[in-house]
Amino acid sequence: MNIVNDWEKQILTAQDIARIFKCGKNLAYKIIESDDMNAVRIGSTIRVSMKSFNEWIDNKGFLLNNEETFDNQVYTLEEIKDILKIGRNSSYNLLNENYFKIIKLGKIVRISKKSFDNWLNK
Repeated sequence: MNIVNDWEKQILTAQDIARIFKCGKNLAYKIIESDDMNAVRIGSTIRVSMKSFNEWIDNKGFLLNNEETFDNQVYTLEEIKDILKIGRNSSYNLLNENYFKIIKLGKIVRISKKSFDNWLNK
């Protein structure tokens, strides 16, 4: 399977956004529809321009590296728990310390790999 780098795309689908943030497609639709993304609805489909998505990410203070695919740039809370070998409560407590950049997608949290890895390697 040949995966095109997401940064080369002009338009993102809800499925792209779900993959980027490792969440379900329904949550991706909720993010697109309820947040500050300038989405375009075409019939029953919804699309987001790369420019609008980048502005949304910047407004959240979440830095992404445009040389990698998006899904290689975030950790899930489960991944953080596995890396650090800690429990659920400890992982939430760690997130509340603001040591690294996070983005909240409804009830789901995603952590910037770059900021987490920098914190971990201090």
